[in-house]
This record gives sequence, structure tokens and C-alpha cells, in this order.
Amino acid sequence: MDHAVVIGASMSGLLAAAALHRLFGRVTVLDRDTLPTVDAHRRGVAQSRHAHGLLAKGREVIDELLPGLSAELVAQGAIRGDLQRDARHIHGGHRLARGDSGLSGLLASRPLLEGQIRRRVSALPGVRVLADRIATGLLAQDGRVTGVRPADGEPIPADLVVDAGGRGSRTPFWLGELGYEPPREERVVIDVRYGTREFRRRPGDLDGDLVVIIAPTPEHPRGGVAERRARRRAPLVPKPGRRPAPLRALEPFPRRAAGDRGRGVRVQPALRPGHDGRRAGGEGPARGGAAAAGVLPPDRQDRGRAVGHHGRR
Repeated sequence: MDHAVVIGASMSGLLAAAALHRLFGRVTVLDRDTLPTVDAHRRGVAQSRHAHGLLAKGREVIDELLPGLSAELVAQGAIRGDLQRDARHIHGGHRLARGDSGLSGLLASRPLLEGQIRRRVSALPGVRVLADRIATGLLAQDGRVTGVRPADGEPIPADLVVDAGGRGSRTPFWLGELGYEPPREERVVIDVRYGTREFRRRPGDLDGDLVVIIAPTPEHPRGGVAERRARRRAPLVPKPGRRPAPLRALEPFPRRAAGDRGRGVRVQPALRPGHDGRRAGGEGPARGGAAAAGVLPPDRQDRGRAVGHHGRR
């Protein structure tokens, strides 16, 4: 048969397909979502509007699976830099020392990152990425999984099935249907909220840094991230702990973010309303005046994004 099936066409599913195409003659990727034809936020990626990027090792591995991907992302607006030299890290109230680490990372929006990887994976020989396809169960014979049962259409036989469906995975339930005991789960409750807003930037902001990261502490449970983006925008993400109220309206967002050791943070005109993550990984539309001010740690690239984790539930 020489066929592998991957459930889920997000980052993990697409990269799994990129690896599997070296071992199987055919790889089919199924996703329940409608996949955009252009780089755009989509329903199945709730965290899409928050800050995204690739650390050095992840970027290296993806470039190994999909040669030249980093250069393609940079050509489309991603920003590359040394993660120690070009980033401002503040932990426990202290700014960490800088230096040339040789660890090259990328800042890119989630739509750009996932969109370019999806285009590259879809172009691999023998790989199909199918949208609007819902898997409803597994096929099995003689004690082994032999394929996937879709909601509509014929069963899809496979030598290997990879479940990259994320936190909505139905594999434990499907294994129970086949008579197997579901794997034991270990859960760690993080209970952190994120809020993200995008702000207009000016040349000279952030003093040339790619990203500013302020880590939370027990005394100051709300931290934050501000990163460069193209087109003179900057996202600001405050990160809290200890149940601070969600930053859902635009007006308090700058004041709250600046309150967390906000030296070097100044008010800029808001580009548009942002997004509030009411649970880890989730988002909801912000409420409040779109003309209100926003907070932006200084930044120098064409665009930035501010992302704020603001607290536990």
C-alpha cells in the first residue's frame, strides 16, 4: 500500500507529512477546517493572532525537512536575527547580557508561517492536503490500525496513521471503540490567559531590538512580549499570573501593560482592536474603542506585534 495518513493540517501535521513523504510513496493529510488559499487566520488555529516565531533548533529542523524555507519566509516579510544579540530579555527585573550566540531565529506571523509550510508540503511528490475532511474513527484488523474512517466518502486505508489533531484529538475514544484501553493521561494545569494587540510603530522604536520579553515574577505576575512585524506595526502581549482581569477593552490595555515594569514603554496610536485569549490557546474579539491608545515598547522594524499573556483564570 505504501500510504500514510495524517489527521490535522496544522504545524505538527504538516511537518509530520514532510517527514513521512521520505518513507512512504503516498501521504494524505486530512483537516476538518477550511484551509485558506492565501495567508489568513483560520478558525482551527485559535492562537493565530498571538506572537509567533521559530527558535533556532526548530528553524534548523524545518529547513532540513523543507530546504530553503527560512529564506522564503524572510523574502515574504519574516524577520531573522540572533536570539541572544538582537533580543531584550528581562527576567526577575534584570536585563540579561547580550552576545553573539549563533542561534538564528525567525519572527513571522502564524498565517505566513503555516501558509508557506502548507504550500511547500502540498507540492511534495505524493502528498495531498485535503480540507473539510473530518475523521470519525479508525479502521483496524488483526490488532493493528489499518486506516481512517472519514465522515463522508470511502474508508481510507493506510499503513500508518498519525494523529496531529491537537487537543481535540479523538484517538483515545477511537481506541476504546476498538477494545483497547486508552493511554493514561497526565495533565498539568497552566491556567494562563493571553491578550494580543497590534500597534503602529515608528522607526527607532525598540532601539533596533527584534523582540522584548519581560518574564513574570511572583511579585509581578503579568509579563509581556513585544515583537517586530513588517508594515510599521507592533504587537504587545502582557502576560500575567494570579487571576488578573482580562484586558478586553482597548483603553486599559496600555495602562495595564505599562504597569508591569513598563520602563521604555510608550503610548502609540492603536492600529486596530486586538484579541483577548480567554483561556490558554483561545481568543475572543476585543471590546472597546478602536481609537483608543495602545502601548508599545520601542521597536525599529517596519511592523511589530504586541502580545500579552494576562493571567490565570
